[in-house]
Formats: sequence, structure tokens, C-alpha cells
Amino acid sequence: MITKLRSDANLKYLNEKPRLKGQKVVSGKYDGKVNFKKSGIPDLSKWVLVGTDEKYSHLTIYTQKLCAVNFNRIFRVVLLLNTKPTSTFY
Repeated sequence: MITKLRSDANLKYLNEKPRLKGQKVVSGKYDGKVNFKKSGIPDLSKWVLVGTDEKYSHLTIYTQKLCAVNFNRIFRVVLLLNTKPTSTFY
């Protein structure tokens, strides 16, 4: 299924860090919340760069497995980042 999520969707990064030797308690299920509010772009260091679109070279494609809290499901989210500067009209 392919769909567009709301801009205020409650998404969280999954904690994929392995448990340390001797550690009895799991460190947690989530590794923080995805924040689209600051400048509209989340922290891309946690995202996997797929590449650029062949037809539109100004679109950069990122992907990440995220947990949608409202749906209680893990989604593969694709982020299209438009790197083309916006033109202003006077």
C-alpha cells in the first residue's frame, strides 16, 4: 500500500542498537520522535540515502523504517527532498 501521511503524523525511530553484554534490561523500543516542524526537514543522519530521481535531478530520495504510533505499525517511509531553490516573484 502506498499512501501519503499527514504532516503532523506521530512517527518514531526504531531503536536498533544491540543489547550490550551483561545488560539485562532492553534500552527501549524507540530512539526518538521524527520532527518535521524544524525547517520542514527531519534529522537526515538517521535516514538511508537511496539516490536522486532520474527524471527530476533536484529530488533526493531517503528512506527509513519508522513506527507509526497511531496505527501501531512499522512503516517504510520514503522522503522526497526537493533541493531546487524556490523562485520568488516581485
